[in-house]
Amino acid sequence: MENWTAEQIERYLDGEMSPPEQHSFEAQLNQNPDLRDALDNHLEVRTALDLLLREKMAEIYWDTQLSSVKVSQQRTAPETWLQILWKKLRTFSLFPASEQPRYVLSGLAMATFCLIAWFGLARYTQSYLSDSALLQAVYVPQNAVGTLGGEPTSFDAGFKAFNKKDYAAAIPIFETIPATDLKYPATGFYLGHAYLATGNYEAAIAAFERIIAVPDSPFAQNAAWNQVLAMLGAGKTQDAAFKKRLQQIANNPNNGYAKDAQALQHQLHHWLRSIFL
Repeated sequence: MENWTAEQIERYLDGEMSPPEQHSFEAQLNQNPDLRDALDNHLEVRTALDLLLREKMAEIYWDTQLSSVKVSQQRTAPETWLQILWKKLRTFSLFPASEQPRYVLSGLAMATFCLIAWFGLARYTQSYLSDSALLQAVYVPQNAVGTLGGEPTSFDAGFKAFNKKDYAAAIPIFETIPATDLKYPATGFYLGHAYLATGNYEAAIAAFERIIAVPDSPFAQNAAWNQVLAMLGAGKTQDAAFKKRLQQIANNPNNGYAKDAQALQHQLHHWLRSIFL
């Protein structure tokens, strides 16, 4: 599982990490191509916002200068909305007449900056904090270990297809195994993962629920965590069942996915999600 977040990337780019944190983060950069891609995406967004802001502010400045030069000239063409707005703003009496052009220019520049920042934050939220983005960041495809044992069966082909990530071929094979079969906890577990990997989230939720219900199942913790991810993919983050399952995992220090659950809770409560999602 990845042990980095979008907030850590921002802190790294802003130079807010302590030396040990920076050393650890850079070590991950050298080893994790996904983290390097995420860092590159952050840099691209920042660069694009900076360039766009510079262009817009320059455009506003020169438009304003041009308007002041032509103010005494006779207009033969219909006034544009910007010219009308400029005329209205010049009659506003909050500032002295001699100061109005400077304050208007500053106001327009600030409005442009806010607009650019708004769209930039919206794009960032969709790229890194949406349900689908969070699912992609934390989901780790499972590999089937071993086979059903004993004499070779058609089910073995399901495991082979699963390990080759040919989930479309593995699913119909695993679906033929009845729930009463003693081998079902293993095959049903991988069936849930196959559903999850192919985006059939509702089927994955149901498959993992059957595994969780098996007494003393060795797959219970993994199934519970991946059921949470299936609910995330299905857009059920506001459902009581999702919140309860995620809280159970996060509150259990003996659960191997406790830290992942806590990190997901933190991301789900990010302030940007409440605005843009």
